Amino acid sequence: MSTKTALRKDLVAARRIAASAENGRAGAALARMFLREGPEIPPGTVVSAFWPIKTEINVLPLMDKLREATATLCLPVAPDRLGDVEFRRYDAGTAMTEDAWGIPGPDFEADVLVPEVMLVPLLGFDVQGGRIGYGAGIYDRVIEKFRHNNAEVVVVGIAYAAQEVARVPMTNGDQLLDWVITEKGVKLRP
Repeated sequence: MSTKTALRKDLVAARRIAASAENGRAGAALARMFLREGPEIPPGTVVSAFWPIKTEINVLPLMDKLREATATLCLPVAPDRLGDVEFRRYDAGTAMTEDAWGIPGPDFEADVLVPEVMLVPLLGFDVQGGRIGYGAGIYDRVIEKFRHNNAEVVVVGIAYAAQEVARVPMTNGDQLLDWVITEKGVKLRP
């Protein structure tokens, strides 16, 4: 078993415990921390978020606050399982559907946008900007593509504080986070 595989197993358990202990309060705390200490989001900024699945921290309160601050929101949608991801506009009332991975997102009629700020889910992070995800490398490839095409994209890991590890084992293709924000505060800032 690889180091990352073993770490993922431990981090899934840690996230499940954190989610259970927070009783739904973490999402509101995360939104407060992001708005108080996170990156500046000028009106009109295109922000990609994610629909929380499994025991991921609830980012929906933050999405509501960003929308109130006039950010333009989008969510990732995988049209197939080949690794491509599109970011489709998300507003209150947007028609939703499940993508190729079964994750809710805007239907395929919603406009495709290019994020300026990406909020990304994760299993674990370190204060050097390392991120460990589910293992398919989809976010790493998307982040690399956007950084190649738009050096201004800001990547913000969104997690429970309990998901922090001393060091994420990094491999070729892994992309570093610019920020990490948890329900307890900012753990990494450029």
